[in-house]
Formats: sequence, structure tokens, C-alpha cells
Amino acid sequence: MILILSTHEDVCATLLAEECRARRVPVWHLHEDDVLSRLTFGWRPGDAAGSFLEVDGCRARMSEVRGVFARAPAPVATDPDLTEKDRRYAAFEMEAVLLGMLNALPGRVVNRPVPGRFFRPMFRLRENIEAVSAAGFALPEVLYATSVERAVVTLREWDGEAWASAVTGDPPQPVPPGEAGETWLQGQFADATVCLTRRPHGMAVDAFVVGGEVAAGLSNGDQISPTELDQPLLASCAGLCARLGLEFAHLQLSMSADRCTLMDINAYPDPSKCEAGMKGEVVSKLANLLGGAD
Repeated sequence: MILILSTHEDVCATLLAEECRARRVPVWHLHEDDVLSRLTFGWRPGDAAGSFLEVDGCRARMSEVRGVFARAPAPVATDPDLTEKDRRYAAFEMEAVLLGMLNALPGRVVNRPVPGRFFRPMFRLRENIEAVSAAGFALPEVLYATSVERAVVTLREWDGEAWASAVTGDPPQPVPPGEAGETWLQGQFADATVCLTRRPHGMAVDAFVVGGEVAAGLSNGDQISPTELDQPLLASCAGLCARLGLEFAHLQLSMSADRCTLMDINAYPDPSKCEAGMKGEVVSKLANLLGGAD
């Protein structure tokens, strides 16, 4: 049995569920609003064989769950009678229960959730910075600014070559060129702290790491085309993810003649922009990792 927990918009989770079904591997695919209505479980800590999960009346022992693809946020109570304070309390409690259950499962959980692990931007945490350096990657120049005016000044100093993100966990986005970029920054981050990452000159490479294996591609705007990387770089990508405790991750790199800069690492990869063959390769590797081998 494979369990997938995702949002409705998660293309990767949908592709994975389809791949498992094509292999005739039993799979439960639940969205974040299904967790409270469709999923029940009996959990005895330390007794996986005596614990169970049940979806729509179909029960499986926890020891029978070979793999979990954990991508959904904690379910949120929608009872209209709850106050805002009670909603927050219920959300914290449900998140704690979900984290406990996922960490109790004996099968592989990708990525096994750990509170605080996926805070982004990743360069906010010292241990992440140390892991990047130990893996042999260069670090980009980064600015955190509570004033969008300060960010605009820095953007000009960097000749407009930058990515921008909030500190709430969203992936960084390329800043549009010229004055349009300054206008975009002011509109997006007028009331928020902005993380500005300088984009060095180099070839844009996307590496999807799945359980130590790597599928790499070149980014051409809206599509990622497969490419080959040399063995040391493949090992660096896999080694970094191992240091960060990530079995599935998307690394965005900028490669020049003398260095390889890690621009971002995403613990919630979306291979939907990959060419069909590369997309299929990533999803197939993920199904194999979770125990859904042919």
C-alpha cells in the first residue's frame, strides 16, 4: 500500500498516483480536505503491526504501508462555531497528530516531515548553509530587506539579475527585467520582508534528486529539457540532499566555467515543466523509492 497526502493542485502527486495504479500497486491518494473526513487510524506507539489506517472503510495495518508521499499541509478545522483562537489550537493539535503518525510509520516517508526543516528561503538556517558548502556548491549573494525601497536599490546594483521571494516558504521567482522589475517588487513586497538572491551569470540547470538518483535538465523558459551532468556534480547533488535529510528535492543551479552556485533547493518538487520523458523518469524513480517497483 502507498499513501499519498497532497493538495488538489499537486501535479506530482497526481502523476505518482497514476503511476502506482498503472503498476497495479494499491494506492490511497488523499487531499488535505480528505484527511479529516476519509482517514481514520488506530495508532499504538511501538506496535506497527497492531496499528492501522483506514480510508473509506478499507483498512490496512501500518506495517503494510510501504511508502508515504507526504505533501499536504495539516488539515484545518472548518467548524463555523469555532473562534479564531480555537481554530489555531485545533490546527496545531492536528499537525502534531499528523507528524506523530507519519513518523511512527515503519515504511518510507518522502519527505519525512520534521518541524522547521522546510523553512525557506533555505539560506536563513546556518546548518543549511554549512551543508551547501560541504557539498561543494557556491552560495549566492542574498539580501533580506524589510523595505522594498532598499531592495530596489540593491536590484539596480545587481543590474536587475535577481530572484525574489517572501520569507513565508514560497519558491523564489525571477525578477522581471528593467523598470518592470522594480514595479513588480513594489507590488509584490510592499508590506512584506523580501529575500533578494543575486543571479550569477551561468547556465541554468535543474536537478531532481530521488533517493540518491539524479535526473538533470536545462531550463529554457517554461520547459526543462534533459541533460547530462558529470559524475562529481551528480554526487554533490545527492550528497547535499542526504545531508539535509531529503529523499526527494529539486535543486536549481547556475553553472559557470569556474563554479556551480546553488540558487535554491525545494523539498516539494514539481516536475510538471519537464519534457515528457524526463517527467516520466522522475515519477518512475519516485514510485520505485516508495516501494511501488514493477
